[in-house]
Amino acid sequence: MGKFTIGWCASCNLPLLAGSCERCGGSSQEVQITPPGDVRPAFEGDLDLLSETVDRQFGEGVGKKIFPNDKLVLLNSTPAIDRADEVIMDGCVLGLLRYDPKELKFEFSPRCEGARRIFGAGGGKWVKIDEGAVKPVLDGSNVLAPGVIAADPKIEADEEVYILSPDDLVLAVGRSRMGASSMMDGRKGMAVKIRQVEPPRKPSILKGGQTWEDAVEANRKFLKKSEEKAKHFIRSVVEKIPRQLAVAYSGGKDSLATLLLVREAGEDPTIIFVDTGLEFPETVENVRRVARSFGLKLIVEAAGDAFWQAFEFFGPPGRDYRWCCKTCKLGPTAKLIREKFPGGCIVFLGQRKYESDRRYRQPRIWGNPWVPGQIGASPIKDWKALHVWLYIFYKGAEFNSLYKSGFSRIGCWMCPASEIWEFKLVEKKHPELWQRWDEVLKAYASESGYPDEWLSHAFWRWQALPEGQLRLAQELGLKFEPKPRAPCGKIKYRILPGFSPCKDGQISVEGSFDRTPDLERAANLLTTLGEVRSSEKLGVIKVKIHGAEASVFRTGKFRVIARDERRAVESASLIVKGIIRADGCVGCGVCASRCPRGAIFISGGHAVITQACTKCLECYEYCPVLYFE
Repeated sequence: MGKFTIGWCASCNLPLLAGSCERCGGSSQEVQITPPGDVRPAFEGDLDLLSETVDRQFGEGVGKKIFPNDKLVLLNSTPAIDRADEVIMDGCVLGLLRYDPKELKFEFSPRCEGARRIFGAGGGKWVKIDEGAVKPVLDGSNVLAPGVIAADPKIEADEEVYILSPDDLVLAVGRSRMGASSMMDGRKGMAVKIRQVEPPRKPSILKGGQTWEDAVEANRKFLKKSEEKAKHFIRSVVEKIPRQLAVAYSGGKDSLATLLLVREAGEDPTIIFVDTGLEFPETVENVRRVARSFGLKLIVEAAGDAFWQAFEFFGPPGRDYRWCCKTCKLGPTAKLIREKFPGGCIVFLGQRKYESDRRYRQPRIWGNPWVPGQIGASPIKDWKALHVWLYIFYKGAEFNSLYKSGFSRIGCWMCPASEIWEFKLVEKKHPELWQRWDEVLKAYASESGYPDEWLSHAFWRWQALPEGQLRLAQELGLKFEPKPRAPCGKIKYRILPGFSPCKDGQISVEGSFDRTPDLERAANLLTTLGEVRSSEKLGVIKVKIHGAEASVFRTGKFRVIARDERRAVESASLIVKGIIRADGCVGCGVCASRCPRGAIFISGGHAVITQACTKCLECYEYCPVLYFE
């Protein structure tokens, strides 16, 4: 995805995108952050959350003291099972704001500089060690109980704490392994597991009084240069591709910056907006307000209740099962382009390479086979989030108010790509929206036999839990094995082909059966199609079929991903036939008698495939289950 480093002007106390500050001429000092470093501003909602979290852990009023209103704070998202943002202020990382998906709460893990400020603000959770323990700790040792000479009495086991030298200077941060009373009662053992150490010193606090307008001023030449490059790209695309011009505006920051750039390039584009039926009210209002403010034509294609109708058959969408993108986004988009732009169109979109691996690999100009006539182009592909935000501030553009509330992304309010903390924010901001989703999920969980935690910890976001989520489920003592569903009569299914939103340039087919498959039997029969790997633990069968990858989940859902439409659809058809055979097999023996390699025998009333199978598929031609389907 590439690495982005952010600079800082210590004199002006402002973030820099270039090598020097355009306010004072000072040089940029690099801030050490976790890659890829797609930093963003902390808005009011973020700052309130940060202060509340610090107050809860270290003492009332501490949060506002270390994060005052007259300084700029940046957030840098880091890899984690849920939200984890490095908090940047005064040109350094003060700590990590993370959401604990097990305890369902936020926690601030300070670095040494953050701990110095917490202690200076009168914050608690400190552990003081004797002089003899200072050097071992600085050399990388953990804090042992015999070396503790004092500790905040409020400290309990498994909490964020910081270590003080005998002269009250912070030298380390870590996590307590015992409470304060245990540290002080003379027992042995590890008192604190150390995470970071630094030589003892006072905090490096820079002057305040900065605004985002100041940050724009410090980066003005860089922003102007970036604007000129983007305008040149837009004009070259328009000249080379003589079609109607549109901007796909979603109500988010990236599409807003794109719209501003297209306007600066001298174009009056049509704004297109696909209302998925799952948009925030603020987003819909923002789209209409922006269109009015620019005096531009707005075309809206609404999916209506498509999501809720499809849910009845497909169940909850997932990160590994994104049927919703087809019904609520791809379908309406294709309809809009077909009906409103019969001659085709160029659509400028706010897609950036720092958002995902797929977008990193995607070209700057591309076509979508599932939206004929549309050529997509992204003038901000190489921009960072801070780049986008400073440009919006530079232009003085009004942006979606949801960002100020603490949302970092704008899209469908119950998107499975969201984190748990975002759902909590949705519930707080729009309880009426969340109530409907909550009721639907509770009913689905009840029918499937899932525990309450399937909903509260948002495990519904996957058909097959990835390793991190699987560990979390195990820590919570949970297993998600759906109740068997076996309706009478022939097996029924539905499929949704389309462009894959999560695989680089690939086509995906999602589908659902009206019953749960017997994984063992299905895995055996699917060996007739290709290489099979199955996991009872994950509840999934993986099949490689002639360049396609198929996943069949124990929930009765399936997904096929391939490089082209023909291969994806053909492979999905074979998977469907394989599951139908596995479900309906009565051991008639026709397939065994027709197999040219003798690779099939009947056992327990069912056909069993052996390793002698050559994947010739002749058994499919004569299977009565398929013939009478």
